[in-house]
Amino acid sequence: MKDQVSAAGSIPRRSRRQRKRSNLTAFSEPPGSSHYRRNGPCSTSSSKGVPNTGPIFSHQILVNGGQNVNPVETKVDLPNGYPPHNLRSWQEARMRKAEEADLSDTVLPDPASLPGLDSASLRLRKLLNNLKRGSEIPTDALRHNLEYAISVMEMNILKNTGSDVTASDDEMPTNLSPVPPEIKSWLVQTFSNSKIGTHSKKGKDRRSLRSVVHVVRASLFVDRMIRKSPSDRNNDIPPQVQMHLKNLDKWTFDIFELEEISNGNSLKYVFYQLLVKFELMKKFKISVSTLLAYCDKLQRGYNKHNNRYHNPIHAADVAQTLNILLMKSGFVNWFSDLEIFSMIMAAIIHDVEHTGTTNNFHINTRSPLAQLYNDKSVLENHHISTAFRMLNEGEGCDILRNFSSEDYQECRALMVEMVLATDMNQHFGQIKRMNQALKKPENLEKSKAMCLMIHTADINHPTKPWPLHYKWTERLVVEFFEQGDKERELQLQLSPLCDRNSTMVAQSQISFIDYVIKPTFNVLFDLFTKVNGREMRDVIVSMNQQNKEETQNSSGSTANDVLKRRFCDVTSVSSTFENAEQVMGILNENKDTCFLCMDHNLKQWTKKNEIEIANMFLGDDAFTEAAAIVPDPLPAAIYDPPPQNGTNKGNENLPKSNTTTKRTLDSPKKSGPS
Repeated sequence: MKDQVSAAGSIPRRSRRQRKRSNLTAFSEPPGSSHYRRNGPCSTSSSKGVPNTGPIFSHQILVNGGQNVNPVETKVDLPNGYPPHNLRSWQEARMRKAEEADLSDTVLPDPASLPGLDSASLRLRKLLNNLKRGSEIPTDALRHNLEYAISVMEMNILKNTGSDVTASDDEMPTNLSPVPPEIKSWLVQTFSNSKIGTHSKKGKDRRSLRSVVHVVRASLFVDRMIRKSPSDRNNDIPPQVQMHLKNLDKWTFDIFELEEISNGNSLKYVFYQLLVKFELMKKFKISVSTLLAYCDKLQRGYNKHNNRYHNPIHAADVAQTLNILLMKSGFVNWFSDLEIFSMIMAAIIHDVEHTGTTNNFHINTRSPLAQLYNDKSVLENHHISTAFRMLNEGEGCDILRNFSSEDYQECRALMVEMVLATDMNQHFGQIKRMNQALKKPENLEKSKAMCLMIHTADINHPTKPWPLHYKWTERLVVEFFEQGDKERELQLQLSPLCDRNSTMVAQSQISFIDYVIKPTFNVLFDLFTKVNGREMRDVIVSMNQQNKEETQNSSGSTANDVLKRRFCDVTSVSSTFENAEQVMGILNENKDTCFLCMDHNLKQWTKKNEIEIANMFLGDDAFTEAAAIVPDPLPAAIYDPPPQNGTNKGNENLPKSNTTTKRTLDSPKKSGPS
């Protein structure tokens, strides 16, 4: 509007008629002009849901060429024929309303809406009054309200600045000649899907994202990239557990130690800590008692089949690794709170009630689950179905209870897509499609990146320090051997790597790292680099300008829209762009740590492979007879901060390598949780 105060605070030119009315006139049209035409700015009535709000006036208004006018004496002659009103009465009314604002409230209006503008102005007034009175303001409340006010200002600016979604082949690499036949068969069966085709989603209506206004990241980059641990507020967490959780953002985090000191509750504490860290419990009104009740159900579900590998420790490890990928990549600034919550949920529940056997085993044995899900992603469908069933069973454990209908549908759609993406049969197709998408990163869907992050976190252990990786490998191979025992009892052909008498353990891990892990992490870090890069920034700025009208006129998000979001659909440049140098520094440091650990592990498996071949240590013997190998020292560079004097500081806190358990041998399973 011509007479509206600009976003930068300047007063626009007035019409000839308005200039004649008074030499002491400040022009500013309040929000909801149709309401104010009838009732005036200080009216207590409301019309058509428009809140009783007005503009924010400074204590002095510049008029008459820049002279300061005392607001006590100033009459505000509103445009469009409004009657004049005394500015003091206007400000007093705003002051009274500001005192009623609840600074601790986290459920706030859309920053791009009129109520959002009103709420932000009242909150800033109350903060200012409290500061003048010397009243104590909690740090969280101060930061939260300032962030919200910044969001409102940003969204009002973006209204004057200005997104098509395009969303294959699950093929194995052909260069597998050095790989033994059994291991090649394992790679083919586990990580490719030549029988079951994948169906890409093709959106019929391709709307640009208006809903991203809910996602604006107004907080400082450093505050989100390196957020302080909230452990000082976790009075119910044992001190020893609190101390260990302070390392949650480190690649060397020992999840097995947490499982031990927490008495088997690593999943519960990691889940709780991440939700508190990202302020998601407050955001979505999740009570501690509800969360703990749901965690108890999840842990019982994970322990249902007493698995050695697919258990609550694995779920906690995946969630912790996902946390690092979010923090160290800058992607924490690209995703909304709802998207981050959906990712953490997907990581926590992605293997609940895992049977300890593969999808192929279910298909070959014609199990009830295979019949239920028509042989397609059998376990993955079961995991996500079970997780939502647990939410609705009984009372007191539905952590999504306070979600709006729209948020619930969006969260569910994302979780389903991410958990289904952990099906290893989809691996090579997923990597191939991501490689193709990164040729034009501006067309990349956010949900596809989220799926890749969850999938990578699911298979992360070869990139962790050798003692952790070795322990995970031992547990996984034990699970394979137990499936082989079942197949032998059922007189079925044994699956690759499931024969405890002939499996080449070291060689399988070498092939796994070479053909699965390295390509996956290369694609992942390529994704991080391109999305945070200058090319994406230029595309976003260009598309925002070109699609301003489309963005403003688009409708809100639906459960279908969320599967079509692209990184370039955001309506403001991510704060990672403003801190590009720092983002890339942290990203490259994390990449170096991953590949240092990976290369070190590959070197150790190569040494073990030579011993196994020379002595014919196959199957169980790989963990018993060949366990005497002394691994090389861990690279000092993987520790943060780096150890001094070149010592291998920190190694003593990691689990001892080459230790074995009874279940590595032919003894039966122990009862109870692992």
